[in-house]
Amino acid sequence: YLFGYRPSDGRKGRMKDPASFEEKFKAVIEEAKKDSRSEVPLHEWDKQGYAYDGKKAPAWNGSDVVDTIERVHCRDLTVEDFVEKYEKRGRPVIIKGIADGWPAMERWTLERLEKEYRNEIFKVGEDDDGYRISIKMKYFMEYLRTNKDDSPLYIFDSKVAKKKGKREEKHHHRITDDFEVPKYFREDLLQYAGKSHRPPYRWFLVGPKRSGTNVHIDPLGTSAWNTLISGRKRWVVFPFATKKSYIKPGAKVLGDGEAITWFSKLIPQTRKPEWPTHRPIEFIQYPGETIFVPGGLWHAVLNIDDTVAITQNYCSSTNFEEVFWKFLKSQRKLAMKAADAMKNDHPSLYAVAQRLIEKREERREQKRKKEGEWEREMVTKKLKLTLKMGREEEEEVEKERVGKKGSEQEEGGSSESSRSGSGSGSDESDE
Repeated sequence: YLFGYRPSDGRKGRMKDPASFEEKFKAVIEEAKKDSRSEVPLHEWDKQGYAYDGKKAPAWNGSDVVDTIERVHCRDLTVEDFVEKYEKRGRPVIIKGIADGWPAMERWTLERLEKEYRNEIFKVGEDDDGYRISIKMKYFMEYLRTNKDDSPLYIFDSKVAKKKGKREEKHHHRITDDFEVPKYFREDLLQYAGKSHRPPYRWFLVGPKRSGTNVHIDPLGTSAWNTLISGRKRWVVFPFATKKSYIKPGAKVLGDGEAITWFSKLIPQTRKPEWPTHRPIEFIQYPGETIFVPGGLWHAVLNIDDTVAITQNYCSSTNFEEVFWKFLKSQRKLAMKAADAMKNDHPSLYAVAQRLIEKREERREQKRKKEGEWEREMVTKKLKLTLKMGREEEEEVEKERVGKKGSEQEEGGSSESSRSGSGSGSDESDE
């Protein structure tokens, strides 16, 4: 106390200087909030009062959830059974026991994460231009403990074991040492796009209570698995036939578009008799459980507690055709490169990829022809218009020329008559 330091409120770790840490913490968090949701003033981050209002608690604490997800233990489920029963049928399922023995189950406590990665940065959002918003773990953990925000900032970092220049980022490398990809999800066909070029596919998550992800479909139609290390997550998964307009009705209904707002306003609607489509699967995920989410299903997640998890999107033989088609539409050259890379390892899938590439090229050619026809039509119309305008201009010029000539002739005639008039007058005077 004499030198401006104080104990860390009973938490283990080094002592903090309130004059530096608290001020820096406040500045860092405020800046991150401004960048991630620039449309929301800082004083309105807790405007709805979800952290204070007991009546709103069921929206995020899971007290009203009727759990309807199927659960199975990994010792009772072979890879072949998983593919036939769940992956091919597009059925979500929770698999228990996968994380037993993972170092992450012991190492990824909030206290150890704060201590081990204290001064390393993690992504907590994106700004209006799509750039990363990152803060140090020590500031995020303080925020996690103290915030009362309706929809808090959320570590959602995809740079796991990804090189930054010539140096591997330390915390990312260590994180990948603490878990392994479950046996059911090891067929990862997007790897053929190359480590440095493939789309983001794996994320390390640390979410404060009330944080989450709004309803969405995973990118490129990929499937996903999510293993929860600590805390509880609330999930909702909609059937394939669900129309987007039912679950994403727009800002007029859902307001700010945050996950907690979506859960509080839309989930009650799905339980009404007049709900116009299939009802979703609702459930709570507990520590050590792994959820499989088939590609193409709308789903949303909300953290009931402070949580730590690892999640990954993947493409297997089962959903390869759909994923590759979307990949081809979004990143054509990279998708074609990936297809060539898998030729020897997966000849049957390579044949599927070539068929899709030919189909895509045919559509591109048809589009080019239509665009060419449209352009030629526009050029023809423009030429006709130009010619028409040219003729009109020529006619106007001709009219002006004829009119000018006529006026000149009139002026000439009047001057001659005046001259003849003046001449006769002089003759009379002479006479």
